[in-house]
Amino acid sequence: MLYSGKEYLQKLQQREIARTGISSLKVGYNNIFGYYLEVTNAHKDKVPEDWNRKQTLVGSERYITEELKDYEQKILGAEEKILVLESRLFDELIQGLSDYIRPVQLNANWIAHLDCLLSFAVIAKEHNYHRPEINEGFEIDIKEGLWGKNTSPMMFSLTTKNNRSSSSPGRTCRENPHCSGRWP
Repeated sequence: MLYSGKEYLQKLQQREIARTGISSLKVGYNNIFGYYLEVTNAHKDKVPEDWNRKQTLVGSERYITEELKDYEQKILGAEEKILVLESRLFDELIQGLSDYIRPVQLNANWIAHLDCLLSFAVIAKEHNYHRPEINEGFEIDIKEGLWGKNTSPMMFSLTTKNNRSSSSPGRTCRENPHCSGRWP
């Protein structure tokens, strides 16, 4: 009913055009009056007795019939039933999924962590980053230069594109202009 409405209204319009001889007859709808039959003033003398005038316009008049009123009630009833059904199905869906909200949130959190770690791994591979070796001393011993095969993101960030220095083996923080100078 709800989805074949246009077809029904077109058939109604064709039937009323054939019955009345009003070639300019149109079926329309607005939120105030609902469905109506619109007839131009030139043809209003052909309007049947069973049509009830609903609205007068400048160049036409709008009418309703019992059939249009009944049809509108069926449409509105169908829309209301659909709304109730959709609301009930949505509530059932939410109730059914409520037990899974916490596990889905946990999985999303793990996926976010994995995504972050994967991004780190991709960048490290693209830039040939290597993990630094940590010891108890205060010296930074860079072998094969900042831009050689042993690159780290920390050392990469200490330099700029315009100021690339190639550190020689054994260079310490005291000798490196990029260090803060806070180390002894």
